[in-house]
Amino acid sequence: MTDSRFLQEGFAAQAAHVVEEKGELDMVLGELLAAIGKAQRWGLDSFNPLLPKGERETNRDWICRAINACYAELADMKQVLDRFRNTVPDCETDQPMDVVRLVQAAATIDIDYQTSEAHHPNHVLIPVTKFKEIRDAATPFSSRVPLEARQA
Repeated sequence: MTDSRFLQEGFAAQAAHVVEEKGELDMVLGELLAAIGKAQRWGLDSFNPLLPKGERETNRDWICRAINACYAELADMKQVLDRFRNTVPDCETDQPMDVVRLVQAAATIDIDYQTSEAHHPNHVLIPVTKFKEIRDAATPFSSRVPLEARQA
């Protein structure tokens, strides 16, 4: 996952990020395939007897670890593709809003950003970054308009 402080803008940078993330995804998928192949040959409960006892893991544990790594990389790839899609003009998608991200982003609004009755009564004020996080999760890609474009 790229630290948001180091994200680059534009089509070329986002396309390069897709290529980079694909390489990372290939690595973890290769690890999963190796674990599956080893389990098919030696069984799920087998382990490498040449490793010291504290470093041994069964093929079952190796597969589980590899699956979790794949899920993490797939989540990263989804975010990279989301950003890349936003750089392609008129790129339609049938992807629905990201409900899980929306719930996570909105979960703390009333706790973190509630205002007092004397200061903006009946309002919740949130930072622009939190607003963008919620908006991006709630808006299908095809209808997204950057906040900056709406403010112009």
